[in-house]
Amino acid sequence: MNFRRGFIRLWLALSAPWVPGTFAFFAVANSALILPEAFVMKDATSGFFKLDNFFDQFNASFKAAHKSIEFPNSVTLFVVNGIPDAVLKAKANEFYKTYSEPRSGELWSARVDYWMKAALAALGPPLAVLALGSLIGWIFAGFARD
Repeated sequence: MNFRRGFIRLWLALSAPWVPGTFAFFAVANSALILPEAFVMKDATSGFFKLDNFFDQFNASFKAAHKSIEFPNSVTLFVVNGIPDAVLKAKANEFYKTYSEPRSGELWSARVDYWMKAALAALGPPLAVLALGSLIGWIFAGFARD
């Protein structure tokens, strides 16, 4: 009997579903890569203020007094309902360039970090088992008769 060939086949049979299964799990696990940020535009003349309490946006009275505008990179702007749309359109580009666009680098590095962790989780255990099995096989080969 050739135990080494049998164990390599067992390792292949167990690693083959592990690697794509782990990548599939990480692809489906939809977690926020960067924390969302929220800002408030209180009137047409003042600037943008960071929302002090992030959970205020879920308050019914806050929702009634503000309209929500989603920007890329997990940035939200809450605007008081009384601000005219023309003023809002004029200020939206400034807001995007100041608060949303700079976060694209942060989002990219968070994506790379996330997929590096996925690769480590997918490839680390099978490679560790292969290395351990090779080491044990090498040790037992030392006791074999010539």
